[in-house]
Amino acid sequence: FVMVDETALSGKYAAYPEYKDSNVSGLNLIPKSWEVMQLKRTVNGCVNGIWGSEPKNDGEDTIVLRVADFDRPRLSIKATGYTFRYIDEKEIQSRKLKRGDLLLEKSGGGEKTLVGQVVLFDESFTAVTSNFVAKMTPTDGFNSRFLNYVFSRFYNDRINFCSIKQNTGIQNLDSAAYLAEKFGFPQKNEQQKIANFLDHETAKIDTLID
Repeated sequence: FVMVDETALSGKYAAYPEYKDSNVSGLNLIPKSWEVMQLKRTVNGCVNGIWGSEPKNDGEDTIVLRVADFDRPRLSIKATGYTFRYIDEKEIQSRKLKRGDLLLEKSGGGEKTLVGQVVLFDESFTAVTSNFVAKMTPTDGFNSRFLNYVFSRFYNDRINFCSIKQNTGIQNLDSAAYLAEKFGFPQKNEQQKIANFLDHETAKIDTLID
C-alpha cells in the first residue's frame, strides 16, 4: 500500500509511516490507520432484484439490469441494450437503483467464470436489477468507487469461491457468507483519493487498449 495524494499522479509515492498485521488471510500488512471489518458493514444489505412481467410498451415500463448488462472489464454497466419490463410501483420503491449503488451477480457464472462479479451503477436513469442480481448501497463512510475496486480484488482472487453453491448447473452466491469476508479500510477521504488514482490509471490502460 502507498499513500495516494496529489503527487501520486505524477509518479511519486510515499510509504505509510506504520503498518500492522491485518490478521486476514491473504491481506497481510495494512497501514496502521486502516480498520479491518467485514464487507457487510460497508453496505446497507443486499436487496434482491425482480424480473417483473411482460412490458406494456406504454412509456411506463422500467429498465431491468441483468448480468448480461455488466461491463466486466470496466466494472460498470454497458451503455446500451437494456431490457424493459413492467414492474409494479410498490416493487420498484425498495429496489430502485441510485447512482453509486453496487450490483452483485448472485446467480449465473459458467464453467470458466465464477458467479459473484460486482459492478458500479453510475447512472441517473430509473432502473432495478433482475432476480439474478442484487443491489448494495454503500453505507455512510464508504466510497462506492473504492468498494467497487475492493470487490473486484476479491473476485479476481476467487475469494467468493467459498460462498458459491451449485444447483442444477447454476452457481448461486451465498451473499451473507460472502459479505462476512474481511478487508482493511481507510477513512472515506482516503478511499476517494485511492479510487481517483485507480480511475486515472485504469483510464490510461483503456486508452492504450482502444
